[in-house]
Amino acid sequence: MEFLNDSTNFQILSLGVVLNIDDAIQSFFDDNPLCAYERNNEGLLYKIKNYDWKSYL
Repeated sequence: MEFLNDSTNFQILSLGVVLNIDDAIQSFFDDNPLCAYERNNEGLLYKIKNYDWKSYL
């Protein structure tokens, strides 16, 4: 949680910049709010089921 509380660990980017780097995220733009994704060992994104939003929010 210490990492998340330090604003220097984050950077604001436009979606266009992110899509130019990796357009894989475009596939979940239409997902409902409060969804979370991670990359697996092969670098592919997958949706996290049962994400603990109470501790995040």
